Amino acid sequence: MNFFGTKDIKAYVYKWIQQSSSQLSGKVVIDVPAGNGVSTAQLREVGAQVTPLDLFPEFFRVDGLVCQKADLSERLPLSDSSADIVLCQEGIEHV
Repeated sequence: MNFFGTKDIKAYVYKWIQQSSSQLSGKVVIDVPAGNGVSTAQLREVGAQVTPLDLFPEFFRVDGLVCQKADLSERLPLSDSSADIVLCQEGIEHV
């Protein structure tokens, strides 16, 4: 029995995406690290234009999008001011 809900951060991120859908729609969102693309797909469903980045892009599994290779300890392969929002889920602790 778990008295405090799920320990899976993806459930909390999904809830945030759903609650923030009006603010995310039409925005350019960087998902880094994107992992297999679960959050990328959810962001795209609410109308965000998502750019997925990951150190291991070969694990990305969202049809119609290509994940670019990126290392959070280095400069991201993006132009300055090219995004409205950055989602960094389960990545910042590695920097």
